[in-house]
Amino acid sequence: MYHLFIPNLPLRPFIECYWIAKSMPSQSNTLYEHVFVDARADILFNFGCPYARTRLDETSSESMGTSNLDTQRTYPVIIQQTGEIYLIGLRFKPGGLSAFLPIPIHEISNLTLDIGMMFSASMMELQSRLYDAASFSQQIELLNTFFLKRLNPNAVHPYANEVARQIEQYGGEINIHALCQQVGYSIRTVDRIFNITYGISPKAYARIVRFQRALRQMRQNPSLNLASVAQNCGYYDQAHFAKDFSALAGQNADQFRKYLLAKSLAPNLVQILQAP
Repeated sequence: MYHLFIPNLPLRPFIECYWIAKSMPSQSNTLYEHVFVDARADILFNFGCPYARTRLDETSSESMGTSNLDTQRTYPVIIQQTGEIYLIGLRFKPGGLSAFLPIPIHEISNLTLDIGMMFSASMMELQSRLYDAASFSQQIELLNTFFLKRLNPNAVHPYANEVARQIEQYGGEINIHALCQQVGYSIRTVDRIFNITYGISPKAYARIVRFQRALRQMRQNPSLNLASVAQNCGYYDQAHFAKDFSALAGQNADQFRKYLLAKSLAPNLVQILQAP
């Protein structure tokens, strides 16, 4: 079973949601998650069996038995878990992780890190309390309390957020040089500020935003032909769209259509839970 929760109001600019995936004790399940590139970081508390994560751009797989911080990635992955499933997840908004960590986010991009190393021993105490909690509501309250205490909204550079807002407003179709002139900084300065907060460059973020825009169009209108999607989202041509889609989704656009009827756990997650 899956449950989604919205964080407390002060956390909402930085944390998108909490989620819980848990199988029944008598069941042996298989969890299959295809996670596209979306510029978001995640924390996963794993209280079930180890899970495997496959990096699709290299087809390499690693076993993940513990709880981790998965920082924003520039490649898609598949997560598979067989046996007892008990995961508690926290999904940050793009740039949101920087409000909780006193380090430049680009220094930890594309990494899976031990949560205790990144958040100190207090995170390990939180993990223990989450496991012992008597209800989902208690678990969500623990998460809200923990992250409210560590929230530092001033760590998020306002110009980085303004650049991100402009990129999102135009669906990724924006000239980064013109945008830098608009906010009054050189492109080198904007690149540096944006990387510190978002972990990637403005150009890379615009590419992801445009890809996400294409995903939304395909979800909202599954019968829309791919040439129209490419044109609507500002790709040079269908070949450009196909190349970007495969790089950021780990599959081609036609393959993605097969998943459109699956109920997503999060906006950028295609997941299937099967019981034999």
